[in-house]
Amino acid sequence: MTRSILVLAGTACLPACFYIPESTVTGRVGSGDSATTADTATDTDTDSDTDSDTDTESDTDTDGDSGSDTAGLLKFYADTDSDGCGDPNSFRYAAFAPPGWVDNDYDCNDGTASIPMWASNAGSSRASGRKTDPYLTIKAALAAAAAVETTTRCVRVVGGTYTENLVAPSVDMEIVGVDGAGATIVDAAGSGSVLTMAGGTMAITGLTLSDGGGYATAYTVGAATVDQYVGGGVRQTGGNLTLTATVISGNKLPDEKAATTDIHGTISYGGGISFAGTSLTLDDVTFSGNNAYEGSVIDAGGGIIRFDHVHASGDTGGYGVAGVFVGGTVSITHSLIADEVGSTTDGFYMRGVAATFASSTLANLDQAITLEEGTNPPSTLTIDSSIITATDYAVVGDAIAVSTARLTYSDVTAAVPYLGISPVTDITDISKDPKFTGTSDYHLKSSSPCSNAGNPTAGNDDDGTATDMGRYGGAGGSTE
Repeated sequence: MTRSILVLAGTACLPACFYIPESTVTGRVGSGDSATTADTATDTDTDSDTDSDTDTESDTDTDGDSGSDTAGLLKFYADTDSDGCGDPNSFRYAAFAPPGWVDNDYDCNDGTASIPMWASNAGSSRASGRKTDPYLTIKAALAAAAAVETTTRCVRVVGGTYTENLVAPSVDMEIVGVDGAGATIVDAAGSGSVLTMAGGTMAITGLTLSDGGGYATAYTVGAATVDQYVGGGVRQTGGNLTLTATVISGNKLPDEKAATTDIHGTISYGGGISFAGTSLTLDDVTFSGNNAYEGSVIDAGGGIIRFDHVHASGDTGGYGVAGVFVGGTVSITHSLIADEVGSTTDGFYMRGVAATFASSTLANLDQAITLEEGTNPPSTLTIDSSIITATDYAVVGDAIAVSTARLTYSDVTAAVPYLGISPVTDITDISKDPKFTGTSDYHLKSSSPCSNAGNPTAGNDDDGTATDMGRYGGAGGSTE
């Protein structure tokens, strides 16, 4: 059995102790070996013990892997640039931190101590941006990170409430709230978009984007003026944006109001997100309490949009509360859209969109999906292993356009399931009460007809049983 070595100068471990890196002794600590690689697998050597190495000492690791057990050891990350932030891709296990290793994985570029830049409520406007000397605002940290001559830039944000509006720089950037979205809030105080992005590539993790008032402009209709508000939480006009473990809430844009020659009218789009960029990926993102006349969760024009483990509920607005999509492709997987409230409709509006729903639940909506074409090309809608419950209509089509819809392994219940469209259904589809666990709890009871009735190609549920329909079915579905 290989071991790491601690060399002692004298009889006690005093300051003269020093650590010999385990890489020099093929040791037990590090190189990513975890407690699931095992040194007590089938014994193929000729010694007298029962493990699979060639020493004569029986190992104590019994986890069935091919390396040493890391139980009781701590994980440390390489800090090559000595900025106090570790490289998440270079780690090792040890009883204490070896020189040059730290207990966090906050770095995105371990080749320069200038990255990451840090922001903290306890920071300073005249800071260096280092972990021990952070900026007072995220905006200042972003500007400083963007100015660093390197290809990989990032900002780390300590938990707190930051009252500011963020503008994404034109360079590629990553922002992480190290204490999570629940503790790290960017509050626009009701004015402007919380985040504005016009290009580049940005990844955001662990922030709450709240209280945005949207980007305001005005236009005239005859002698009347209409005030327009766009993108309360996020206004993306270009580039590629990924949001992970993020909350978008309380971004309330004004409702529609008719204009007269004496009174300004109002209209608003995209309470949570207004999207007109290249791509948008939402992974483990929660929407709630957002409001807009159109697309309270998201209002999007074109591009590639992916929902994965998205939860939207409690948003309000005019129509298409859950989302309005015009053109482009939309993929919605392992997502829950429920309990939205719209004065006209509270589900999705889609115009000329290629849309796919898989292992998702749309529940307690009045009109879940509307394919409204107008002058746009027809939409294509694919629904698999999903549950839709609606008080009025599940899927509504435009009688003029020739949109198509196909359903497999799905449960659809509504007063009128399909209106203006004749979807292609399958013998695997059902129309039965899905038997949710409770009000606003959209897990399934054990007696649900949707249990074990999803598409087998989605993989078994995380508990090993056959695939369920809906948000919590299939591999990776049971995340809460």
